[in-house]
Amino acid sequence: MIPGEIVFGEGDIEINPGVPRLELEIVNTGDRPV
Repeated sequence: MIPGEIVFGEGDIEINPGVPRLELEIVNTGDRPV
């Protein structure tokens, strides 16, 4: 292992499995980009 190396396990990684998901649409109405 190399210092700072991240070794992932097999398969997909899920964050907070089983928790309901929320999708938001964000609109910037300001005069500057976000």
